[in-house]
Amino acid sequence: MNDTKRLYSLLPLAILFLFPSTTLAKQISFLVIDADTYLVNKAIKELRLPDNIKVRFFTYHDITKDSSAREFIDASEVIICDVMQGELGRYLIEDVQIRNKSIYAVRGSRDDEALKREGIIFDPDIQEYFSNLCVANIQNLICRVARNELDPSIAYDEVKKLPCLGIYHTGADAVFTSLEEYLHWYRKRKEYIKDAPWIGMMLFSSFLIEGQKEKVDYLIKRLEDEGFNVAPAFGRDHDVLTSLFMDRNQRAKVDLVLAFSLKFYSALNDDVRRALIKLNVPIFNAINLYSNTIDEWHGDPIGIPPMDVVWTVANPEISGLIESSVLTGKVRQLDEETGKVLFIHRPIKENIELLIPRLKMWVQLKKEENNNKRVAILYYNHGQGKQNVGASYLNVFRSLELILQRMKKEGYRVAIDKNLSEDAIKDLVLKYGRNVGSWAPGELDKMLGEKKVIRLPVKTYQKWFAGLPGDFKKKVIEQWGEVEGSTIMIKNEEFIIPAVILGNVLIMPEPARGWGDDPMKLYHDPTLYPHHQYIAAYLWLKHFFHADAMIHLGTHATHEWLPGKQAGLSPSCPPEVLITDIPNIYPYIVDDVGEGIQAKRRGRGVIIDHLIPAVKEAGLYHEYSRLYDMISSYNRAVSLGSQTAGGKLGKIEDLVTNMGLLNDLGITEFDEGVLEEIEHYLLEIRENFMPYGMHTFGISPEGEALQDTIKAVSKRNSQANEEEVKTGLVDSGPREIDYLTKALKGGYVPSGEGNDPIRNVGAIPTGKNFFGFNPDKIPSQTAWDLGRQAAEQIIKKNLKEKKRYPKKVAIVLWATETIRNEGINESTILYLMGLKPTWDKAGRVTGTEVIPGRKLDRPRIDILINPSGLYRDLFPNMLLFLDKAVRKAVIQTDIENLISKHNAEIKTLLIASGSDEERADLLSRIRIFTEKPGSYGTGVCEMTGNSGFWES
Repeated sequence: MNDTKRLYSLLPLAILFLFPSTTLAKQISFLVIDADTYLVNKAIKELRLPDNIKVRFFTYHDITKDSSAREFIDASEVIICDVMQGELGRYLIEDVQIRNKSIYAVRGSRDDEALKREGIIFDPDIQEYFSNLCVANIQNLICRVARNELDPSIAYDEVKKLPCLGIYHTGADAVFTSLEEYLHWYRKRKEYIKDAPWIGMMLFSSFLIEGQKEKVDYLIKRLEDEGFNVAPAFGRDHDVLTSLFMDRNQRAKVDLVLAFSLKFYSALNDDVRRALIKLNVPIFNAINLYSNTIDEWHGDPIGIPPMDVVWTVANPEISGLIESSVLTGKVRQLDEETGKVLFIHRPIKENIELLIPRLKMWVQLKKEENNNKRVAILYYNHGQGKQNVGASYLNVFRSLELILQRMKKEGYRVAIDKNLSEDAIKDLVLKYGRNVGSWAPGELDKMLGEKKVIRLPVKTYQKWFAGLPGDFKKKVIEQWGEVEGSTIMIKNEEFIIPAVILGNVLIMPEPARGWGDDPMKLYHDPTLYPHHQYIAAYLWLKHFFHADAMIHLGTHATHEWLPGKQAGLSPSCPPEVLITDIPNIYPYIVDDVGEGIQAKRRGRGVIIDHLIPAVKEAGLYHEYSRLYDMISSYNRAVSLGSQTAGGKLGKIEDLVTNMGLLNDLGITEFDEGVLEEIEHYLLEIRENFMPYGMHTFGISPEGEALQDTIKAVSKRNSQANEEEVKTGLVDSGPREIDYLTKALKGGYVPSGEGNDPIRNVGAIPTGKNFFGFNPDKIPSQTAWDLGRQAAEQIIKKNLKEKKRYPKKVAIVLWATETIRNEGINESTILYLMGLKPTWDKAGRVTGTEVIPGRKLDRPRIDILINPSGLYRDLFPNMLLFLDKAVRKAVIQTDIENLISKHNAEIKTLLIASGSDEERADLLSRIRIFTEKPGSYGTGVCEMTGNSGFWES
């Protein structure tokens, strides 16, 4: 009986061995990015495999939100993964037991070597299927992997090769592999317009698969409806530019390029750079939303998510792309049959409608004769008033003189004579071209006494205002009231437009923001919308002056700092509303890359960078020079054991006290121990540089100023070649004015590095459309060393003055400083908490590692981080990085941890004040505080400048 029972119990196991392929269930998980869900879903639904093999696909969102997805993956024998999405690769390594699984990567990533070490398979034959995306190739990829790992009886086909270079059109049956072939076909179509401008579109080949190509088809149709001929191309960037957008004689066959590609940091190699310069047309940065959906983008005040900014905006700037525009994105679609949420791609129609007139205007700059072009030159009139016309280290009036002279020479109709000098321009500006505050009605009356003053009837403005986006109008009226109540630059129901018209060229101040006229608004809302006269001035340029282009002269305007999304603006964001369709060319000081990037991303500015002023070493003067000599004399006396040392020290103390240096340096008590700090301070002053006045746009330094600047650059850059530095400086002026006029002709402005030439000799020659640098490399290893030293100095000073370690250190993060110093302050933050960055071989920061307590030998110090609004916009990835670092530091227990101690104290206080425990815990962990999205600054500086309005 027992033997019979044993026989029956073994029978199911025997059956399994007899029929393994039909009874043992096997699972394959396919981990994909959102963009590929539609195609992968279709491929799996139509796939025919043995019944015992189950295939399911998942996105990262599925994995994080659905426990059944994780269970299926954990039980899978085989995983196929698109590790190009870093989160998917990290999930495999950190959360999946991968030892007994076969895992195939279908694409590469920046972490390939680490993934290979974990056993993930990078099989080029498998990856070839995914490089040729279509339903059949995905099916055969799965079948081939299943045959390799699960069932050798499964059949598969080889890769169906798709063209790697070609021109696509929705109306054609096949892809065209040459420009000549495409033109032959295109010219027979009714949509073809002879002599119409050509738009080249640069696409990823993945844009042409099912679920994605609809957005491309829509864009093609709209451009053709608006009178463009279109060439939508895909392939390697260099091949597209040279083989499909130029003829065999390397002459451009397109007038403008709309580039969805050129998104990689490495895109601008020497071949691509030469091709872009040869093509010489504007290259627009067309953005397809990656992480968020179109609906999420609409509702997000940030716009493009932080982790996507590098890919969608920063990298394209390296190739000189302009006018970043969010044109397409993904939407969710439910597959009723499978219950899976799929992502398909659609056009963002309102953004495309905003862009089309801008494309036309840039093409017009290329086609129109210079004598017919109308150009507005705007300068900054900070704070209103006569003495506030200027720009950062730029001689505005002399620069205007040279620009106007060059424009006249180039054939623009500029009404100037030989006597229109720098001083004459200044007189005209002070008479007609300055903003007047509402507190000075007499000045406005005086201006109105001149016949040349431009007046805009309020009724005309109201008609223009009525056509603006509803959300924008609502905010303006909420903050400033109806136009009838306006008080800024208005008289007798007419707005005053303070401009000087010189033929087809106009010079005018950028409108005042209005802080001085109504400073109380800064208390109530830092996201201050423009007032009616500000709006009126920009609309007047469009509708009355009919500007073909505008030049914002010098650093910097206020237009790009208006409220709205941080990056990837919508048509109702104030900067987009006011720029209308006018190309914006922007001479900008080369060392202020951070704020210049804001002008690119939020103001559609095409940067033409200009030199800093020529400089020379400041040296030490008067008491400072005397003090330095006295300290040197004292040091010599001490080293020789001289009895005069004590007397010398007393005289040094008297001089230091009279100069007020103790207060300046925060020294409470003088003794010989502080001499090193004072001497270091004097050396810093001596090694600083003093400018030779201001720079004039288009003029290079000469003579003594040139030689001193060469010395300054060479001294700080030990590898610099003096002759190359000289050439770079001498070439800068001519390049500035040349590329300004080239941009006005609708040409391409080559990109290049920015930053202070004293720090980065690669920033010269100027005349470039500068870019920042790769934010993934912040902090650099050099910056880490300097930041660690700065943290040690903070600790040392606190121990000396307060006899204890600092409990909490507050650090302000400025975008421009981070660009200049590559992350010194960020490094200081990390070291205070007892962390250090980790880098890959290319110098990219991969994360942080904990410095062991025994090595640190001090408490982990708490920090408070205050990023500026611009830092928030340009370095959102760093804020996430620093937040993650805080969370890592707080859980360390190997030494006293002031961060965790303060968290507990804050949590207790929050609960006592009425917060629930979960919220109190969340708030207690926050260490980063900045302005809300869309605002820049707290308004304190502006309020300080308007102290005349204070009551107390």
